[in-house]
Amino acid sequence: MALFGKGKATDTEADDVDIVIDLEPARQTWGGPGPCPECTGRGYLDRIDIRERVMFQHCLECGNSWTVTEAELADADA
Repeated sequence: MALFGKGKATDTEADDVDIVIDLEPARQTWGGPGPCPECTGRGYLDRIDIRERVMFQHCLECGNSWTVTEAELADADA
């Protein structure tokens, strides 16, 4: 297969590729959005207060807003 589509992929090349994208992380990590605690919908990370180590988030599905501290995530990992 050529770079930038200059060549054609053979049938065997197209059949050998399986792409899996996991859009739901197994658990929330510091600096990334987490699931909504009310409806388990997709969360959106609004901002991070670096001084207080707090993440401000809201749900894209139900509109719920919540905060998570870095200490809470560390306790959940332990």
